[in-house]
Amino acid sequence: EPDEYPTHTPPSPGFGVLLSDTRVIFIVRPEIMANSMVPTLLHRLVLALLLLLLPLLNSGQAEGRGTSPRSQAGALLHWKSSIKYSSKHQLGTWGDDGMYPCNWTGITCGDTLSRRGTMVKVITGISLDGAGIAGRLDKLGFQSLPYLVNLDLSNNYHLSGAIPPGIGSLSMLSTLNFSGDQLTGHIPASFCNLGQLTGMDLSSNNLTGQIPPALAGVIAFMICRKKVPQNTDDVSKRDVFSVWSFDGRIAFEDIINATDNFDKKHCIGEGSYGSVYKAELQDEQVVAVKKLHAGDEEAHDEERFRHEIQMLTTIRQRSIVKLYGYCSHPRFRFLVCQFMERGNLASTLRNEQLAIQFHWQRRTALIRDLAQAIAYLHHDVHPPIIHRDITSRNILLDTDFKAFVSDFGIARMLKPDSSNWSALAGTYGYIAPECSYTSLVTEKCDVYSFGVVVLEVLMGKHPGDLQAFHSSLEDQFLLEEILDKRLPQPEAGEEEVRRCISVAFECLTPSPKERPSMLKVYRDLSI
Repeated sequence: EPDEYPTHTPPSPGFGVLLSDTRVIFIVRPEIMANSMVPTLLHRLVLALLLLLLPLLNSGQAEGRGTSPRSQAGALLHWKSSIKYSSKHQLGTWGDDGMYPCNWTGITCGDTLSRRGTMVKVITGISLDGAGIAGRLDKLGFQSLPYLVNLDLSNNYHLSGAIPPGIGSLSMLSTLNFSGDQLTGHIPASFCNLGQLTGMDLSSNNLTGQIPPALAGVIAFMICRKKVPQNTDDVSKRDVFSVWSFDGRIAFEDIINATDNFDKKHCIGEGSYGSVYKAELQDEQVVAVKKLHAGDEEAHDEERFRHEIQMLTTIRQRSIVKLYGYCSHPRFRFLVCQFMERGNLASTLRNEQLAIQFHWQRRTALIRDLAQAIAYLHHDVHPPIIHRDITSRNILLDTDFKAFVSDFGIARMLKPDSSNWSALAGTYGYIAPECSYTSLVTEKCDVYSFGVVVLEVLMGKHPGDLQAFHSSLEDQFLLEEILDKRLPQPEAGEEEVRRCISVAFECLTPSPKERPSMLKVYRDLSI
């Protein structure tokens, strides 16, 4: 074995010590020991001492394994041999200049102190966003990359497999992005070891399970506390928490700066739970920030509240506004949501010019999309989410007049134990009649509110007294008596409009038991 390393003649008294990159080797020359003038007993004592120290010294060197560029390069090249990648990406050049990865595309290196007291290069970052990688993530040996700080393998649509438990060995990892891949399996429990994370995005994969609660708290705190401006009062860890959809780009300081500390000039609306601000972040992403009214948070059970928010950030349906996260500290609390350019449905119906652009085909499509979104909350989310406040103000529109449901689940989240039925059950004019004598809120309350919104969309205004309206028109009705007179009477789509009106009347049935489910409503509208 010593032939693998440089050799030299050890000095008297007949033994030498040779240091290599991976071990300590003692070379003992018996012929010199035999001819030495040193007494035999001393020879034996020295030899015994060396044999005792050998395991300790070699184990100390073994702890450094995996830290050299050569060993880390080997891990990357092993993974490269198991995957395919885009010919446009320079991943194919890995290894062309030998085993020095610091010059490879997508690899960042930094310096660290070796056990010998010298500075050595180690891999601190891997950035292969959109590299066209096809293969399995679990073939990458994370244990060989202990100094990773940033890891971005996002938007590799054919990168599959499970997240290996070995990722928990990356104790220095700060940012992690696997979004837009095709990862499957359970989120490993070893994630709880990633205590240095400040940002993580696992969206658009097929993963199951939850981020360990302890880790969610660490990430939330790090994002929020690290970004607090200097003029903000000192806030202890106990006073600050947030739950994010693990999008590290959304930072606390960005929100404060983009709204000029919630200046009124950025306010775009008022809601039942707070004021809404438009915020353009540093990366030009535009979000809506809902600053909650003081006193709206009654979440004395912090663990339940965090779980509720975290669950809401996972809701993804094409007609539901994305909730990115929540942040709270003594000065204010706010929700960060997807921004919709057109504003809410109520303002569109009030605007004469926009109302004309909002033609019958767009209106019936909006009603159908709205029904699908509410059916998703009732039937596809576990546990089901009752919106509790479906109104034209909580339905947002994009530039193509597509509908997006907002503020879902916020009432229950902020007031879980409220005895005030109006706080729990919505806005006057949309509240189901049974809410006047019971505090029990069910899915059928949402069905009733949906019926009101359908009539509002078709009439161009709130229908007003629904009791009188319902009794006079549920059997025989003329379209010209109901429909928005700013638009010409529907021709090709008349049957679809009539179907919407019929469904609305079913939803407005006074008895909640006789109202259809939202799943049936959606199916009826999709005929």
